[in-house]
Formats: sequence, structure tokens, C-alpha cells
Amino acid sequence: YQRRVHGIAPDNKSMVFIVRVDTNQPSDDLIRKMRDIADATSKQYSDYQITATGRLVIIQTQSDVSGKGFALANGSGLPFIILLFWFRVGSFRLLILPGIALGTTLIFSYAIGYGVLTFTSINIPDFVPEIMLFLSMALSIDYNFFLLTRYQEELKSGASVPESVQCMLLSSGKVVLVSGILLVICWLALIFFPVFGVDGIGVGSAISIAMAIVMNIVLTPTVLLTFPTFFSSGGFVAGEKIFALCRRSKPEGAVRLLDVPDGNDPTLSKPKPSVYTTLAKAVTGNPWNIMIPVVVLSLLVPGVVYLFNAELMTGINGSTSGSSDATTDAFTSVVANFRSPVVSTPFALILETNGTSIFTEDYFQSACKFALQLTSSTGLGKYLFAGMTFYPGLECINVTVAKNWIHDASQNCSTACALYKYYYPTYTSKDESSSMITMTAPFDPFSEDAFRLIKNTRDAIKSFPQPQTGSKIKVSFYHPAMSESDAKDFAFKRFPYVLVPVIALVFITISVRFRAAFIPLKLLFTLAMPVMFVLGSAVWVFQYGILEWTHINAFKKTGGLFWLEPITTVFMLIGLALDYDIFLFERVYELVVKERRNTRESVIEAVTVTGPVISAAGIIMALAFLGMVVGTNKFLNQMGYIMIFGVLMDTYIIRVLLVPSLLSLAGWINFWPRKVEEYEKSTAWGPARL
Repeated sequence: YQRRVHGIAPDNKSMVFIVRVDTNQPSDDLIRKMRDIADATSKQYSDYQITATGRLVIIQTQSDVSGKGFALANGSGLPFIILLFWFRVGSFRLLILPGIALGTTLIFSYAIGYGVLTFTSINIPDFVPEIMLFLSMALSIDYNFFLLTRYQEELKSGASVPESVQCMLLSSGKVVLVSGILLVICWLALIFFPVFGVDGIGVGSAISIAMAIVMNIVLTPTVLLTFPTFFSSGGFVAGEKIFALCRRSKPEGAVRLLDVPDGNDPTLSKPKPSVYTTLAKAVTGNPWNIMIPVVVLSLLVPGVVYLFNAELMTGINGSTSGSSDATTDAFTSVVANFRSPVVSTPFALILETNGTSIFTEDYFQSACKFALQLTSSTGLGKYLFAGMTFYPGLECINVTVAKNWIHDASQNCSTACALYKYYYPTYTSKDESSSMITMTAPFDPFSEDAFRLIKNTRDAIKSFPQPQTGSKIKVSFYHPAMSESDAKDFAFKRFPYVLVPVIALVFITISVRFRAAFIPLKLLFTLAMPVMFVLGSAVWVFQYGILEWTHINAFKKTGGLFWLEPITTVFMLIGLALDYDIFLFERVYELVVKERRNTRESVIEAVTVTGPVISAAGIIMALAFLGMVVGTNKFLNQMGYIMIFGVLMDTYIIRVLLVPSLLSLAGWINFWPRKVEEYEKSTAWGPARL
């Protein structure tokens, strides 16, 4: 223990030098010089790695790299997004429009966010601008993609520019508006969690989403109509024959897509069959439309189960939640190996009388007895405690001995006496009415173990052994992790009371939009379970380390999820899942309700049309969030994994396999209580009566 206090690691392979800095004085230049000296010395002695670390160093390092993160890491997926957008939309000129939408969205989002920060009491954490950037980039490009693919469909079918823009707004514009509003509702739910800037995350994200909606719905059609010739020429059709659903004619004797040989329909302009058509026919047919939901939902169950085994980490208020770079890794190593109170803030208990002196036998006996109780309730070793009423190792001190040591001015003061006199002003108040007991934890003081230590200590305080006579002792307990622990408890107690109304509001909004009561039940399987599975997979990655073999820094095992991740990401995952769900169901709705088509045929055609768009949009969304995992912030790394995996799974499994099979299986129930029986009498397995 003494070796660890004095700066030598247990394995004798590292040591620490501690420099105290007065934070009341300007220290930036001093810290920067120390960093430069450490770097220069490390280069001079190649056999050793020397790293300047500590909370102040971490703050300065993160500040130095924040600009690089915005310029490089956060835009790492942009070149791929541009190429994919160009390939799917088919025009270099149309690439200007998402650029305009993104630029204006960022300008207005940051301007409004600055106003919120300046004129309200909402706390906006320093990583919120990065989240706003990711959302602005993802949604501005995604929404623009939805609009322009529909615009190109209408344009290539022979419609004029004004007609194409009108149809674009009436179809894709409606989807963008509804899905965007639902996303705003989901993110604004975070304002009910006013802890650690969670409400700031919600407000900043909602602002970015709202601006993305406005800029895409207002600016995109405005620019298209202002420069019709420029944006309507020079394009090409990428990947499939473009068709126009909203201008489709429905002549007598039209043939179903099910029965149409590859691409030859003499009476009805239909999309050219593709791999999505083949897949949709398979998953909507009997028995696959029963087997696929059973298989997919069964595969989701393990992830859902593991979510409830998640270890929720603290550290947002501490040392280990920032960048996963050399500076923070070094500090994590210091905290793990060197248990000096100078390095790691100890857990402190203040034992206070009602103004009388602590130097009484009753006080000393009660305080020492309490410290011994703490060893059994917390599981900490005796040498991890320090105080005025006991020796190192928790051997109780007689009050007479303590007084003699304090007032001993001789040169013959023993080592124990000198050490006691040294700690006296630190562990005793000036008026000698209170003293302190400290516990230096043998683990990261912002870990799950710290949560348990806090709980056990609070339980022990309830049974504090009060003195038999004299003044009663008041016990106060403090550590920076306690505020985070209390915030975590507050947030998770409130979480169900926020989540349930938000989900109810979202479900009601969609049901009213489509006038269909079955939708909430369908979303329970296509939204709730997949979201829980994604969060459960994050437990596999960050708690159990199943992706350690990739050697990707962002996917390294961290021991668990930061406790804010489930709260902040669940609303985003719900919103994004609804985004693609609405886009697909809107097409099915148009075909069944407006064009009086059979459900299975409508689902197949909707998947054929929206499949390539949703797939490309999912990749664009995932690439937009790539900056989160390219960067070094562990909190954003975890959020990035959850967002990317959630989007890709929703895009390529849920919307392509699970949703079509459930829609075809439900038939007319999808639209109940709207009566569609008169044109739905032909079931998904019988001939359609068109």
C-alpha cells in the first residue's frame, strides 16, 4: 500500500510523479509546457513512455482536438455519401441541393442553440454540437434523398418540373414531415431529464431535426422551381426503371405485379422487378410470411434478454468518459494502479458534532467503530481508510494519545506521531468540531463498483453507532460519483413515465395519420423488440467485448454502457425506425386505399419501389454517424455503434423481411377500422379483383 501511495505500480513497471496545480490561478500555459516536456522526454528516452495526464490535461487535450474532430472525423463518411447520393439520384447537379439544405440547417441550428444556451438555464454539454452536426448531416441528406428520388421518378415519367415538385411534396414531403415531427417529439422527451445536460441533448437535437425538416421542405422545392432547366437536365436513371405512382393510370383489366413476367406489363406502368421484388414475393407468401416473423423475433430475444444484464457505467462527471486517447488511457491506468488520494478523489465522510470538540473518548470510539463497520459493509481493506481516530490498518487510537501527538513539539516525535500531526489539519476542522474519514477505492471511482460502494456506505450511515453520552454525531457523505449516481437513479425512475407517453403519442399520431388502429400492435414487433435488441447488442460489444478481435478502438470493451446511452439513444432509435416504416407503409397505403389494390400485391410493389431508396438512405444515415466511431470520445463511440447498427439492422432486416411479412399476414386488418373489404376480398393468396 505504501509503495502504491508513493507512486510505484504493483507490477514495478510504471511510476507516477504528481504535480499539484492551483486551479485558482491561470494554469493553461503551465499545463501545456508540462505536456511538451513529457512529449520531448519520451522521445529522448525511447525505452520509456512518458505521458502527461490528469483532469486538467484531459480537458486541455480534448479542447485542442475538438476542431480536428469536426473537420476530419465527423465528416469521414461524407465522400461515400456523396457518391451514393449521386448514383441513386442520378444527377451531379442535384448534389447541390443537399449541400444547401445541410449548410442552412447547421447555420440555423447552431444559431438557435446558441440562443438557448445564452437565454435559458438549460445546460448544453460540450459534445452536443457534435451530435447536432451528425443529426443535421444525416437527416438533411436523408430527407433530401427521399424528396429527390421521388422528384426524379416523376420527371423521368414525363411530368413537368412543377408537376414533379408537387407530387414530390404530396408524397415524400408528407413522409418527411410526419417522420420528422415524430423524431422531434422523441428527442424533446429528453427535456424531462434535467441531469448532466440530458435535456440539453434533447433540445439541441430537436432543433437540428426541426431545421432539417424546414430547410428540406421549403428550400428544396423553391430551388427546383427557381432553376427548373438546370436541375431537370443532365441526369440518368440509376439501377432501375423510374416510374410515377401518383400519376399512374388504372385501366380495366390491369395485371398484378405477382403475375407479370419480368418487366412486361402492357397495361400498367410498373417498376422493373428486382431482387427486392423476388424477396418481397418470398416473404409475403405462405408459409414464409408466418415463419419469417417467428424466426426473426426469436433471434431478437437473446439481445433483449442481455439488455437487462447491462452494467451501466458512470464517469460522465469523472475521468474516464472523455477521449479514448493516450492522455485518458494514462489517467485510467493511474486511477487503477495508484491509490493515492492525490490521484483519485477519495470517498469522504464528515463526522460532525453540534459544536463541541471531537477530542472526547466517546467520539473517538464511535468514529473508529463506524470505520470498522464500513470495512465489512463495503468490502474495502482496512488500509484503504484514513482518519483521525485510528492508525493505518484501522487500529483505534486513544484520545489521550492523539492529544499528546498533536501537541508534541519535541524532536523525539515518533513516525506515527509525525504522520498524525501531518494529517491533523487535513482531517480535522479548524474549530475541532468535526473530522473526516476517507476511503480510497481499489477500483475506478466512477465504475459500477463505485455505485455499490455508495449504496453500501449510505446503508451503513443509517446504523451509525452514536456515542452513549455527549453530543450526537451527524454523518455526511461526499464524492463526485455520488451526484452522478443520484442522477442515474433519478433518470431511470423517471424513464418509464416519459417513455410510455411518448410511445403512446407516437402511435396515436401514426394511427390518426393513416386512420388505422392496428399499427401500434404491428410497431410493437417491428419497433420495440428491434430497438431493445440493438441496445442488447451494445451490451455484447462494450460489456463482453465480442468485437475485440476487430482491434477497432471505438469497439473496445469498456466494462459496460454509459448510463446515459439507453436514455438518449432509445428515443432516436424509435424515431429512425419510424422514419423508414412510414416511408414503406405510405406506399402500401397509397396502393391499397387510393388505388384499390390487393394487400400482398401492394406490399410487393412498395418493397420493390422503396427497397432501393430505403437501403441507400440507411447507408447514408450510417455513414453520417460514422464520425462518432472514428472519433475518440467513448460516449460518442457507444452512441455511434448503437445508431449505425440500429439503422442498418432496421434497413436490411426489419423493413425488408419482418415488416412485409407481417403486413401481408394481417391483410385488411392493417387498415382497420377503414373499410377496405370491397377491394380486399381477394386475399393475399387468391386472385385480385381490380
